[in-house]
Amino acid sequence: MVVSEKAIGSRATGQPDRVARLVVATINWNGGDDTAACLDSLARERAAGSDFECIVVDNASDDGSPQRLAAEFPWVRMVCLDTNRGFAGGGNEGIRIAMDEGADLVLLLNNDTAVEPGFICAMLAAADDPDNSEYGIFTSVITEWEDPDRIWSAGGAVHLATCTIGNQRRLPAHGAAVVRCDFATGCCMMIRRQTIADVGVMDESLFAYVEDVELSLRAARAGWWTGLVPGASMRHRISSSMRRNTLAGQGGLGSATQHYYNIRNRYIVLRRYGSASEKALGLTVHTLRHVGLLLGQLLLGRTNKVAMTARAIADGVRMRGGPAPAVRR
Repeated sequence: MVVSEKAIGSRATGQPDRVARLVVATINWNGGDDTAACLDSLARERAAGSDFECIVVDNASDDGSPQRLAAEFPWVRMVCLDTNRGFAGGGNEGIRIAMDEGADLVLLLNNDTAVEPGFICAMLAAADDPDNSEYGIFTSVITEWEDPDRIWSAGGAVHLATCTIGNQRRLPAHGAAVVRCDFATGCCMMIRRQTIADVGVMDESLFAYVEDVELSLRAARAGWWTGLVPGASMRHRISSSMRRNTLAGQGGLGSATQHYYNIRNRYIVLRRYGSASEKALGLTVHTLRHVGLLLGQLLLGRTNKVAMTARAIADGVRMRGGPAPAVRR
């Protein structure tokens, strides 16, 4: 494994060469209340002494939230995009700005999260530890918003042979040490500068969902591990943005859109990173699984979800990326 020595730590001395410069980036899309709660939690970290900068990338919101956030949080840099570029595009804009301004670490956070006290300190300590120099991407423990004792993610696991991607729900029995995992959810993904330089940013053709998995697998292929920081914790309103930005009376259009991205993007990741045997088995399992889902949706009369599932299968097989197709009323 070829991993260059990091600017933020030294194996020879076991001490940081200098304080790492951290930039936190979050994406807002018609989510002023959620984003404000996230920024409030980050403001408490600043008040407690954590040193970092913060960028909010707005994905062409039309609810006035960018103006509200700029007024309420003058210490945050607002970047407003002309079009909605999805999580991948919005996140990449934040990453590029942070890199241009000399960040050593870029932390992507979902806007529907709130970090717990000591979160920034724990994440920085993990990155500064010379024993963790092989790790290029870090994630935290993520709990459900309504029940902070219930873990939503403790690192991600990927099984390409069954095309299964999911969050681990239990803390590993390794104390406070960073624990290797397959991927960091984009809900909380802290990336080293050198890792970004080596492997690039998120794949914008995936638009939303699984782009975090793809980046983690690409980093692993380049020799960078992904790790869970057990001592850092945050709460998450699961899929808040997708639920909020939906058409009323459609039986869960947001869910149909999520189905589309999750089904399609898994095909793309499997075909990029699976071995020959994993591709053969995974494509079969993934297709049969969602043909069965499609039939179930059809029996329940959920025509919008039937259309999205069928399109996801077709686009995934063809490796066709981009935003999800519009669903007709």
